[in-house]
Amino acid sequence: MKKILIALALVFALILGGCNACAPTTEPEEPAPTTYTVAFEVDGSRYLTKRVEAGGSVTGTVANPSKDGYDFDFWTLNGAQVDVFTYVVNSDVTFVAQFTAISSEPEEPEQPEEPDTTNYFNIYIQVYSTNLTQAEAETFKSRFEATLSADELALTRFHIETGDSTVFKPIIENAADVDAVIGGNNPLNSFTAHADGPITNVAAGHFASTNRKVIIYGDTDSLELAAKLYAFATTEYVDPSSAVIDLTVTVHGDTDAITHLTDGDTLVTIPNVTIADGKEFKGWATTADGDVELNVLLTAELKYNDVKDLVEGEATTLELYPVIRDIPTVNPGFSLYIQVNGNYLTQTEAETLRDRFLATLSADEQARVICHIEDADKTTFAATITGADDVDAVVGGNDPLKNFTAHADGPLANAGTGHFASTNRKVIIYGSTNDLDLATKLYNFVTGNYVAEAE
Repeated sequence: MKKILIALALVFALILGGCNACAPTTEPEEPAPTTYTVAFEVDGSRYLTKRVEAGGSVTGTVANPSKDGYDFDFWTLNGAQVDVFTYVVNSDVTFVAQFTAISSEPEEPEQPEEPDTTNYFNIYIQVYSTNLTQAEAETFKSRFEATLSADELALTRFHIETGDSTVFKPIIENAADVDAVIGGNNPLNSFTAHADGPITNVAAGHFASTNRKVIIYGDTDSLELAAKLYAFATTEYVDPSSAVIDLTVTVHGDTDAITHLTDGDTLVTIPNVTIADGKEFKGWATTADGDVELNVLLTAELKYNDVKDLVEGEATTLELYPVIRDIPTVNPGFSLYIQVNGNYLTQTEAETLRDRFLATLSADEQARVICHIEDADKTTFAATITGADDVDAVVGGNDPLKNFTAHADGPLANAGTGHFASTNRKVIIYGSTNDLDLATKLYNFVTGNYVAEAE
């Protein structure tokens, strides 16, 4: 019986083992690949993050970051430049953006505007209904202005105010500067008039109404012009177009030409005037060998209105003599303009540049150089250059030099090192130079680096 049990156990074991052999087998799972964080930072802030497998490199796109006032250069790791697409990643890593500031020339400080302290001549005219119209006031203004010189005209200010006495009076009383007033008897009779200009009627011919008044204001500080206005307003106005013209004009030249003017349209006959070599016509004088009194071209057409102011008093004759002068000799010099402004280019630096450049020239070349050192901001310096008759080369700030027309052989360029403390001073050969040889020497000297000779 015992043997039978053992045999059955062996059979059962064989059957169980065969079943296990038939069961399917399971492959072991491979471990997940290791990945690391790759970060990109800009000024301490996270810009971009990627995950990269160990032993791999960054793939895909990494857009260059931007920063106001700076250009992006490259990515760095621990302060050193690195190519993020070839760097092998074996740990978490942070790349930092490197930038370079965009260079720009410092703005020249704006100069504060000087307060206008000009002593203007202020005339106030009251316009009211049909007593004195806007058109009459404007006509009076233009007629009086025609009697003034250019300097007087620049100082004259007309204030044409509309309103009755209750409106006009406060305007005058509250104005900061009043020199003469034209208007109605009321309110002018309530103002304090100057002793040289008491209240009086405006003369006939100026306005349709004959009872308009004029005064020189009591505290005028332009008495000379106020007296001129007062005399004009109190003198009858006669329209020049209605005046009788009777003037005989004799013009002297190779022969004398005589013209009798009886209207404003007849042309004065101009004879031939021979001008020798080296001489030029400057205008007309009213006496032989006199100074120019009528500054016009020799070819100018002259009528009564052009010459009437040369007639003295009630004279009916006028003589004109040509004024012939030597043509001035043109200075053949080489004109160099240097802008001095604050600490950007000092007077000492400008003088040193001039002296160093002169030292490179021959004696004859040195004699031709005319150096203009101008202490001015960009606006003033630009006006100086554009108003100069002869400019060959210019040294100064980017603004205004960038606005000048430079010669093709001397475009806007930086001065070399060693010349000035500021490294952004500019130089050009001026477009209209008439001495390209010396201008080129100056240009090459300034754009080259200056090294002081060893003592």
